[in-house]
Amino acid sequence: MPSIFARRFTYRIWFFRSYTSSLGCGNRPAGGEPLRGHTNGVKAVAFSSNGSLIASGSEDHTVRLWDAETGQTIGEPLRGHTSSINAIAFSRDGSRIVTGSSDRTLRLWNAATGDQMGEPLQGHTAPVQAVSFSPDGSRIVSGSEDNTIRVWDTETYCLLEKPIQGHENRVNSLAFSPDGLQIVSGSEDTTIRLFDLSFGELI
Repeated sequence: MPSIFARRFTYRIWFFRSYTSSLGCGNRPAGGEPLRGHTNGVKAVAFSSNGSLIASGSEDHTVRLWDAETGQTIGEPLRGHTSSINAIAFSRDGSRIVTGSSDRTLRLWNAATGDQMGEPLQGHTAPVQAVSFSPDGSRIVSGSEDNTIRVWDTETYCLLEKPIQGHENRVNSLAFSPDGLQIVSGSEDTTIRLFDLSFGELI
C-alpha cells in the first residue's frame, strides 16, 4: 500500500514491488527522487481519488499540487492561509481540495485551476487539525484544537449546525462513513468517538 513520508521540506513517493529476501520477508519499498518545493516542513499530503494528483500543505503557509506520475509541480503554490497548513483532503471526484490551518480557518480550492473557492470558512477558535469531505462532496467536517468538530456546507460555505462537542482535548483526525451519515473522530484525549450527523449526537 503506498505511503508518503515527509522530512526536511521534501516528501517521497514510495512504491512497493514484489521482493523475496534470503529471510523470505514480504515486500521492500523502492523510492524515487523526493519532491522538492516547499520551504518549510510538510504537514499534510493527499492523493486525488484517481491517483493522478498529490496535494501537499506546509508550514510555509502554501499548498502545492504535484503530478503523481512525473513528480513535477503543477502551477504556482496556492496562497491564502496565514499559518501552517495542518490538514488537506480531496473531494471524491477530485475537483476540489479543502485545507485546514493553524490560522483557524478552512479554505476550498479548485483542483484544476488552483483558485480559491469562496471565502475562508471561519468558526474554529484554535488551529484546525483535521478535515474530510463527505462521500457526495456536499459537506466538510473539520476538527480543531478547540476540541470541537464543525460541519460545513460546500455550496454556501456556511456552518450547517452548532459545533459538535464531546472530546476533552484537540481533535486530530476525522473520517466519514461510506454513507455519509456518521463521522468518526480521534482525539488527543485518547478516545475515538462516533457521531450521528443527523442529530449531531454521540452514538
